[in-house]
Amino acid sequence: MTEKEKIERLNRLADRLFSPSDPTYSGRDFPPFDIDRVNVHNKKKDFNDEVRAVTVIVGHLHGMLETLQISSPIADATKEAMIGRIKDAVDNVIRGQVRRKKLRGASANDLVVQNFRDTGFFENSHTLLSDMIFAYKQRLDELIDQEKQFWSAPNRAPNHFARTIVLRFGRLFARQTALLRKSFASGIHVANPA
Repeated sequence: MTEKEKIERLNRLADRLFSPSDPTYSGRDFPPFDIDRVNVHNKKKDFNDEVRAVTVIVGHLHGMLETLQISSPIADATKEAMIGRIKDAVDNVIRGQVRRKKLRGASANDLVVQNFRDTGFFENSHTLLSDMIFAYKQRLDELIDQEKQFWSAPNRAPNHFARTIVLRFGRLFARQTALLRKSFASGIHVANPA
């Protein structure tokens, strides 16, 4: 079932429950309540595979950054010379490759990549390593939080997504019926309480 079909089905269900004679949700491009998944993994194996992959990526990125970084203010001349040689070699290879590629009808992304290469691939990629580490570390932190919330049970994990959808639908139903009760109590009929 596609996302659009799910939304249409939820909209029809809400219309039948709340306003059968005057639809309020059908035809809308969004559902009557939030249907985003809290936990995107269906199986613990999928979750564990992603945790392992992100952990390895963070480790490798840290390793690259540490290897190519001169850490002390009084730099080791040998290491500095080695990094300089690596930088020159990498930049020369990339510039040679860029010269051979002609950007006819290039996309904005192609132009950005070409500028990235032309303006010093080694330095630019070194800068991006820090950003990549930050982004992957954020994902790892999210996964650790998800592990505590969803995957810490020793037996089979419950279907959190189904529970979340039921809870959200229940809140919508409670809110809707409270509005209807309030409108009938005050003598005002609310045709479209959306």
